Amino acid sequence: MSSNSPLLEKARNESKKQGFRIPRRGRIRIVLLVVLIGAGVWWYAAHNDASDNKKSKIADKTKVEKQKAPEKVSKKTRKATDKTVKKVSLIASPKKEEKRLKVKRPKKMIFENVCKILNSSPPRLTLSKDTIHFKDGAYIVHYSLDTALQRLGKKYFKQYHPKYGAVAIIQPSTGRVLSLVSYTREDEVSLGRNLYCRSFFPAASIFKTIAAAAAIEKAGLRLTSKLKTYGANHTLYHSQLKKDLQNYREITFQEAYAYSINPVFGRIGLYLVGADGLNEYAAKFGFNAEIPFELKNEKPVFVYPDTSFAVAEVACGFNKRTTMSPLFGAMIAGGVSNRGYIFAPTLVDSITDLESNKKEYTRKSALWRMPVQKETATELSLLMRKVAKYGTARKSFRYVKQSFRFKEIDYGGKTGNVDKEQIGRVDWFIGFCRHKSDKSQHVAIGVVTVHDEFWTVHSSFLGAEIMRKHIRNIQIAKKEAAEKKVASTVGADKSISDSVKVAERM
Repeated sequence: MSSNSPLLEKARNESKKQGFRIPRRGRIRIVLLVVLIGAGVWWYAAHNDASDNKKSKIADKTKVEKQKAPEKVSKKTRKATDKTVKKVSLIASPKKEEKRLKVKRPKKMIFENVCKILNSSPPRLTLSKDTIHFKDGAYIVHYSLDTALQRLGKKYFKQYHPKYGAVAIIQPSTGRVLSLVSYTREDEVSLGRNLYCRSFFPAASIFKTIAAAAAIEKAGLRLTSKLKTYGANHTLYHSQLKKDLQNYREITFQEAYAYSINPVFGRIGLYLVGADGLNEYAAKFGFNAEIPFELKNEKPVFVYPDTSFAVAEVACGFNKRTTMSPLFGAMIAGGVSNRGYIFAPTLVDSITDLESNKKEYTRKSALWRMPVQKETATELSLLMRKVAKYGTARKSFRYVKQSFRFKEIDYGGKTGNVDKEQIGRVDWFIGFCRHKSDKSQHVAIGVVTVHDEFWTVHSSFLGAEIMRKHIRNIQIAKKEAAEKKVASTVGADKSISDSVKVAERM
């Protein structure tokens, strides 16, 4: 049979149709499967609607119950509910969540942060607070400065116009810095902006205070101890330092300090304390150490003496290698008047974030060192009082002595002066005044001035007058405050009595 026969073609077509047909049993199974799937979908949807309705009814019922009796809901449940609501709100508003994560509250500042802020934006020191911008932030810096003291220091420098000058005043019991003033005469070469922090000036006879502390604790000297001296008071020759003096006069330890007698302190350093003793007490007071202060400052410098004559020179301050700053001078005087405790100086009381109005930093008083025992500090303060009473600063304190405001106040200091090449005569005063019971009337001061051949003022006079006027201002302010308080009390009592009289008439 031919491959193209009609019978073969018909057979092929029937076989093709049969290949695509679904058997009858198969069609029934497919229909049943579709019906079952439809029934499952309907049941699932109906079940979900019922559970949702049930949940909403329970939530509504709970809400009504909470409104009716909120006191029955425990704190734990409230916290859990708040957390759930918070999570839901965050999920619903991702932009708010993103913003919340980006804006983080700044961490609390530490002392190092404050130093960076002030050194990046040096303070003007004219007001008690400043607005400073630092790292895309704005801060209000509250200083410990007494603006009246600031103006007073500037006034005196403009009045007496030395070549250079600087004043530092601190509160010894806390370390708060009350005044920092730097002065350079217009026609002079600048030595820097902050002379109160520069350890550029030879310490001169101020170092006798450190030598005296060493003599009291290491050699057992007392104020009335007798010491030998020979020649002029303010010279230092080998003949004045011989161990066995043939021609000499005796003088008390307190007189040697009050009149700043070089040969006596040269002999103390040479025969009683020694180079190691001087070095030890210089370190105790803070020489060659970093002063922890917000503003950049220079270390006070002590150079170990390498010869016997150098030991004598260092002990009496008759050298130019021992240097210090007015700030450090105020700290020495403050430690002596504060029973031997020297607190770290601080200029910043607090810092507030301008945007959030939150305090980011608050100062804390920190003890820096205690170089001498309390009894030694008392002895040293008595020595310094002798300087103001009848010693080298007696004339400078004449107005203080005449003031009735200083009847209950102890005061004293130490003077010193020495020539420094290329700048002139360096004149020093460090001192203190301390009320017997009022801490607000306790300050320590360091003053330095540099002069030409003709002096315009003594540093001791500036120091004495600044302290005198500061104490006067404090006492006047206290008196006015007390009078106001009495007046307000009397006014209140009068209004009460008037009310009583009116009531009685009625």
